[in-house]
Amino acid sequence: MKKVFRAIFRILMASFVLGLVTLLVTVLLIGGAIVLGRRHRRVAVGLLLAAAAFLPVSNLLFPIGTVMGDRLFYLPVAGLALAVAVLADRLRRRNARIW
Repeated sequence: MKKVFRAIFRILMASFVLGLVTLLVTVLLIGGAIVLGRRHRRVAVGLLLAAAAFLPVSNLLFPIGTVMGDRLFYLPVAGLALAVAVLADRLRRRNARIW
């Protein structure tokens, strides 16, 4: 019986830790968009798109019942790709001035 309780406790702790990590990722995306919002508007839009698309599929608001939800992360990754592309373009332009 003791082993059963340990197994249940491990499962609950793992899901709690995953929930905290998910919440942290969402807060970081929204916080990054707020911090970068004034100076880098396109980066902020990419991060907000990623956060807005990530929040419903993260099981934070409500359980969606999908075990393997790889297909659910296409839109959040598109938002992150937009932010990275804008940052890469800015870095390329900055380096072009040097050379």
